[in-house]
Amino acid sequence: MNEFGNLIKAERERREWSLRELADKSGVSTGAISQIERGKRRSPHEKTMKRLVKALELDVGEQEREMDDISTPALSSPMQELYNALWKLGLSRVAIDNILQITRLWLESERRR
Repeated sequence: MNEFGNLIKAERERREWSLRELADKSGVSTGAISQIERGKRRSPHEKTMKRLVKALELDVGEQEREMDDISTPALSSPMQELYNALWKLGLSRVAIDNILQITRLWLESERRR
């Protein structure tokens, strides 16, 4: 469920770049890149994603389609639809995660009634 991280790693390896080379070209730390590639960083900041996409010279239209379809683990279909809709509106991942957390809390409180 780490499509972005898998894409970054595949593109980096295709170019035969080390983590350090991608870090130097993107301005993103090697630690952050490693965490993204291994799925340890669930929601990288949009700015970080854009830096990596630019450094790897990925097609932005293709990358946006990829990011539109990013699945967040453990989301029900309606929550996944909400996630995708908020992403398409241009909200940051942090904002989306906060909205999803609030929505989950609200749904839990409604179920208890």
